[in-house]
Order: sequence, then structure tokens, then C-alpha cells
Amino acid sequence: MNSYKNYSQEPTFYSDENIFLVTMPNRSFTGAKRVQKIPPQHTGKVMLANKSKGQIAEKGSLTKEVVGQTDEKVALANKSKGQKAKKGSLTKEVSGQTSEKSALTNKVSGQTAEKSALANKVSGQTAEKSALANKLDGQTAKKCLLANKVGVQNVEKSFSEYEIKAEDLPIRLDSPAVDNIIDAIVKKCKRKNRQGPFQAGTLEKLANFYMKYKSDYSFNRDALAAFFNIRPDAATRIIRKCCNLGIMRQEKRGVYFFINLD
Repeated sequence: MNSYKNYSQEPTFYSDENIFLVTMPNRSFTGAKRVQKIPPQHTGKVMLANKSKGQIAEKGSLTKEVVGQTDEKVALANKSKGQKAKKGSLTKEVSGQTSEKSALTNKVSGQTAEKSALANKVSGQTAEKSALANKLDGQTAKKCLLANKVGVQNVEKSFSEYEIKAEDLPIRLDSPAVDNIIDAIVKKCKRKNRQGPFQAGTLEKLANFYMKYKSDYSFNRDALAAFFNIRPDAATRIIRKCCNLGIMRQEKRGVYFFINLD
């Protein structure tokens, strides 16, 4: 600025938030200007006036900046008010939904209480049914015991009937027929690949026992034991062997028949 004191054009200044620019005129093409002499008594006043102008300009820029900030604050305040209003509406909506949920909860609680009462009622009926069932089970157990006892008596009766029938039958001691039955039993043993499952005396007794009953009459273990003059468990083993060889068959529990060997 001191270099352009005596020239008509002076440097110009420009600045913003990104740049600071100084334009300096070419003094070779710029004419000298007339220098206005300011009396010494007014020199201080002019300087103060220039200083005050600068301060006023600075105040103006500060005022504009403050006004801009105030506008931003007002916009933010309006935005926050809008958000508060939106939050208020959302709060009211949530409150409404909460009221509906509370009503539904109360309704469900009432239904649950009814269900609990029904469940207690059903539990009481179930307890009564269980007591009746236990009572019936006890009676059924007694009936089963009686049935088993009667069944045993029936089996004993059936065995006694079979023994009576066996005693009434005549004993056939035809030697050629007995030999034929022994040969048939031996053939059955060979077909099952069983060599000598019975001794000679047992084969003869078995043939005679067959001649007594044939395949027409039933017998039991006790009848065979009495005929063979052996213990019942030994008679059971003989019957089991005969069933495996296909000489006897089991009709039902404790009741047996000979298979036709003639």
C-alpha cells in the first residue's frame, strides 16, 4: 500500500473461506494521483474515522455471521420441535397399543383363570377316576387270581378225565404190531438224522404206549409216567424228544396226541 500511495489505482483485496487474493495494478500504466494534503489537526480525526469504518465493517460481518448462526439455531429448534412432535405422536400411539395390550393381557388372564378352574375340576375328576380305576384294578386282580385258581382246577380235572379215558382203553400187546411201530419210530429217527435217541426197552414201552392210545386218544405227562413207571420230569423229556422227532404233537398245554405210525 505504501508503494501505491502516489498512484490512482491501488491494490484490491478479496478473501473468502478458501482463498485470499490481492490484485496489484501495474504501476507503469497507472498514472500518479494527486495527493490531498490533510491538515495536521485533521490527520488524527481521519485516522479515527477510517478506524471506525473498519470497526463498523467488522461489526457488520460479525452481525451477519451471528444472524446466520441464529438462523441455523432457529432451523435446528424447528427441527427439534418437529422431532418432539413426532415423538409425542409416537408416544401416544405406543400408549394406545400398550392400553390394547393391557386389555388383551387382562382378557388372557381371565381366560387362564377359567382354564385353571377347569383344570382343577378335571384334576378332581381324574383323581376320582384314578381311585375308581385302582378299585377296579384290585377287583380285577382278585378276579385274575380266582380265574387262575379255576384254571388250575380245570387242568387237573382235564388230566383226571384223560387218565380215566386211558384206563378204560384196552392194552394191545400184539407182538407183530409192536415190532412194526418200533420200526416206524426208528425210521422217524433216521429221517431226523438222530441215531439211537431211545434205548431198546424205551422203544418197546413207547410202542406199547402207542398201541394203547393210537392217534385217536389224548394223554398227558402223568399217564406216560405211570405207564413207564418213571418220574414226571423224565416223562416230560421223552415227550419232548417224541415231539421233535414227529412222533407226537401237542394239542394244547399238557395235552398230547400220537401221530399215526401204522
